Amino acid sequence: MAALLSCSGNDRHHTDRLRPLERAHRKWIAVSRGRKLRESPPVEVDLTGMAHRGPAVGRIDGQVVFAFYGIPGERVNVQLERRRKKFLHAHVVEVLEASPDRTEPHCPYYGSCGGCQWQHIDYAAQVRLKQQVVEEHFARIGKQPVAIDAVHTPRTPWEYRYGCEIALSREAGFRQRGSRRVVEIERCEISHPLISKLLATLNEMIRDGRIPDLWGRNWVETRVIPRGGTATLALILEGVRNVDLAAEPQLRAVLEALASIPEAESVSYRTPSGQVEPFAGAKMVGVEIMGKTIRFPPGAFFQASVEMLPTAIARMRALAAVKPDETVLDLYCGVGIFGLFMAEHAGHVIGIEVDTQAVGAAQGTATDWGLENIEFWGLPAEKVTASLPAADVAVVDPPRTGLDPRVLRAVAGSAPSRIVYLSCEPSTLARDAALLRAEGYRIDRLELFDFFPQTYHIETLSLFRRI
Repeated sequence: MAALLSCSGNDRHHTDRLRPLERAHRKWIAVSRGRKLRESPPVEVDLTGMAHRGPAVGRIDGQVVFAFYGIPGERVNVQLERRRKKFLHAHVVEVLEASPDRTEPHCPYYGSCGGCQWQHIDYAAQVRLKQQVVEEHFARIGKQPVAIDAVHTPRTPWEYRYGCEIALSREAGFRQRGSRRVVEIERCEISHPLISKLLATLNEMIRDGRIPDLWGRNWVETRVIPRGGTATLALILEGVRNVDLAAEPQLRAVLEALASIPEAESVSYRTPSGQVEPFAGAKMVGVEIMGKTIRFPPGAFFQASVEMLPTAIARMRALAAVKPDETVLDLYCGVGIFGLFMAEHAGHVIGIEVDTQAVGAAQGTATDWGLENIEFWGLPAEKVTASLPAADVAVVDPPRTGLDPRVLRAVAGSAPSRIVYLSCEPSTLARDAALLRAEGYRIDRLELFDFFPQTYHIETLSLFRRI
């Protein structure tokens, strides 16, 4: 689908890799959304920047083109994929003038599997590009210049993912970029070794008939559960229509196969109503973070990059600088990780989360830790804007869509002197920063966390102070 090429089209190794990827690309073209483009000769383009979500940016006859698998500063030939009203999508098929930051991808599936977008870029350059993307979003969307005060990176940019979704079809693996097609994966270079072992096991089960061909309609939400020096797996079978065992009895065989995996501590399935039902093993698991155990119900949100969590928690506590007589408001708190660690230093903490199972787990963890100064409300943040209590510090960790405007105004209205904002989407953070400025807050510090090397994903931690 997209090829990672050397600077010379005569390099046999890269040319051989191109052919299967090009076949996959042709199949993808047939099912892509938007205006499809007929295959045409490659087009030469100079790449001048990097866009969020992975592609490099250039222009063809004045029109913006997003070129996947390119690097700013390169001259390349691209294959056009589809046309939108204001831009083109393309992928690099030949590098004419390479960036010094171009490197050979570790993974043999790279370019076919859609899980990574930046393996062709040297890791140090990836971090620089992410900083540039954040700064550009603040300038363009937030209408204010910012500087990255600190950058936090993992011990290694490989084998860091503790969570993923493994699609089940004629093979087990991950989906191709822009497609529902499943690419068979036996080992994932960015995932915990237990995930690679699971991928190999699932493919073996499909080959020997223990798991039927599910046509990509179902997948296994996979979570590695670290505990001390060991780790287990929490697995949830999900699907397009989720799992109705009465209507699709063949899925019981899949659950039984998952339950037979020695590392599987918990096996569940998501019903058509969206509820997670236990099938085998533990209904609640414990994740060890910073020497403490946090209750985690399978299906609740938990960061996929567990190694970076202690650093993020430490920096959040440092920026919040909570005093023993202060109240902390923790919005979108999930299983309560940040609020629980804040409660050790605060007078009172209120966590708000829509997932009632996650709230129950957070309350259980607070009891386990002996904390009496923390409470959790099982409600959507948008539903409590009228009754949001006054707070000295607000901690927010919203989804990619950022803060709902009602929530943002309510948080500002509760008049905390500090807002600590963890974001997984720089464009919505930049937008919210502009809105918070209008509510009387300035951004005082901005730090970048590379939770997901080899991908375009960026996590940022911001401190806003009331003016």
